[in-house]
Amino acid sequence: MNFPAKPKIRAQFFRELAQLTASGISVVQAGQVLGQHWRGKEVRAAVGEMERGLAAGGTIAGALAPELTPMEFSIIDSAERGGKLAQGFRHLEEYYHLLDQTWDRVRSALLYPIFMLHAAVLLPALVSAVTSGENVLLALLRGLLMIWGLLALLVLAGRTVGRMAETVPAVDRLLGWIPLLGSARKTLALARWHAVLHFNIASSQRISEGLRQAGAATASSSLREASDRAARAVDDGAELGNALIAESAFPKDMASALASAEFSGNLDTETQRLYRETVAAAATRLETSTKRLCGVFYALVVLITAVQILRMAGGYVGQYEKALKDLDL
Repeated sequence: MNFPAKPKIRAQFFRELAQLTASGISVVQAGQVLGQHWRGKEVRAAVGEMERGLAAGGTIAGALAPELTPMEFSIIDSAERGGKLAQGFRHLEEYYHLLDQTWDRVRSALLYPIFMLHAAVLLPALVSAVTSGENVLLALLRGLLMIWGLLALLVLAGRTVGRMAETVPAVDRLLGWIPLLGSARKTLALARWHAVLHFNIASSQRISEGLRQAGAATASSSLREASDRAARAVDDGAELGNALIAESAFPKDMASALASAEFSGNLDTETQRLYRETVAAAATRLETSTKRLCGVFYALVVLITAVQILRMAGGYVGQYEKALKDLDL
């Protein structure tokens, strides 16, 4: 995928597509407008692929497929077939806008602990370099490399485990057990699940196919497998609510709400309500989790700082005792 993964850019892209298509402009014309004023070459390349795909007789979702996530493809494909293209783009814009706002708060919450980590490592290194006669710049550079290497390793490990969770249920369940972050991750996956299922139902497609697409959009192997089993049960004649209730991966209250909506014929509105509810809950949990984890991180930084201070104090005491012994001699 060449299209930028940043939520802010994706939110703007889908917002502009929604505005243009809602005003009656064709997707081809909308693509031409976007291609003219977007600065990012990746976005212009994606628009160019869409124009070529449409010129060849393909669908919008199919033309954009290489640049879309499974959730985006499923929503755009369903919205296109159901004649709700502008609503589909708007749905994606709202999702990424909320995600972008949440990550902004997460990054803001991380700034102070990361600053404290730099102070905890660099200040003792500076003092040690000055007292020992070591090159100060070299000592500071060594400390920065250690900090940045550790942070890069944590980010890389998180992304690697996240990708593994998309295909390995055991890893997916393990991530779910992580306090705070596990529940936030699953709630966000369920928000994607509801978004895809909503547009499949709104466009009058088969529920079993909607379940399969919704499961693929979650980036959670446990939810994908549960969705596939529920889809097979629906294909065999089971009702949606009962198929979901039989799967422990889905919250019982959610499955019960969908069962009632299915009985009353309100599945489209209920899946939309659940989508908005879960994406808002995911944002709140991500923010809360980040604040609490930052508190834990801050406590660790304070501990590291205290250890460094004690080590420095011990060094000074040792030098003082040595000086006293030298004077006795």
